[in-house]
Amino acid sequence: MAQTEGRTSLAIGLAFVCACLLLAELAVTVMTGPARSIIRESLTIIGWVAMWRPVQIFLYDWWPLKGRIRVFDNLRFARVTVVQA
Repeated sequence: MAQTEGRTSLAIGLAFVCACLLLAELAVTVMTGPARSIIRESLTIIGWVAMWRPVQIFLYDWWPLKGRIRVFDNLRFARVTVVQA
């Protein structure tokens, strides 16, 4: 489940950052004056900020999963005794 969420978030984030960067370049060719720089920088920042969550998923959200995997690995060596009550 987490793997699917990570891949989906990455795909959406990459598509959005590409769209923002393309729009930023389009703004440079269409607009003039200080508004051009403001729009360009704003779109660049918004695009990269949109990548925050996908990067977080791939860099940090796997740590709790790693801990759970370690617990289950240890449980497979547990001795279990069935006692009739």
